[in-house]
Amino acid sequence: LDIHDYSLVLKRSKSFLNTLSPWGIVSPRYYENFFSKSLIFSENSNYLREFNKNNHIVTFNNVNEFKDKFNFYMINENQRKHIVQKAYDYALKNHSWSFRIQSLINDFKKII
Repeated sequence: LDIHDYSLVLKRSKSFLNTLSPWGIVSPRYYENFFSKSLIFSENSNYLREFNKNNHIVTFNNVNEFKDKFNFYMINENQRKHIVQKAYDYALKNHSWSFRIQSLINDFKKII
């Protein structure tokens, strides 16, 4: 998809199945989903537990658990909306360029 079509898919999606990269790290798609207000489903991992401290992502351990949670949030729209709004607010506050630059500056200050 080109960037326009890709952004339309994100905006139209109520949920997204995201996986960690082959290196076990969170990709930018997680942040894109936060901003597009899509509920993220992702496999459980130690790295994701740290990233998901505030429960902005619905995690699962196996296919059956994924199915149960997916069905639950598709039926319980208010709970889905609550999570995606929390995730959106979190991303808006913590994932701007100014916030990231300030974090980088703070990290440099610790080193120096």
